[in-house]
Amino acid sequence: MNMDDLKRLDRIENKIDKLVEVVASLARLEERMDAVVQRVDRHEYRLDDQEQHTDSLTEKVNENTSSRNALERFVWLVVAAIASTVAYMFRE
Repeated sequence: MNMDDLKRLDRIENKIDKLVEVVASLARLEERMDAVVQRVDRHEYRLDDQEQHTDSLTEKVNENTSSRNALERFVWLVVAAIASTVAYMFRE
C-alpha cells in the first residue's frame, strides 16, 4: 500500500469514528425524547383526572347553591310569617 492509500484509509476511519459518535448521540437523544414523551403522557393523564374532579366539584357546588337558595327562601318565609303574626297580635 502506498502513502496515499493509507491517508485515505485514515480519513475514512476518522469519518467512521465520527459517525459512530453521532449515532451514539442520537441514541441517547432518542432515549431522552422517550422519557419526555412518557412524562408528557403522565401529565396529560393527571390533568384529565383533575379536570374530571373539578367538573364533579362544580356539579356539587351548583347543587348545594340551589339547595341553599331554597332553604334561604324558606327561612325568610318563616321570618315573614312570624313578623306578620307578631304584628297581628300587637294590632289588637
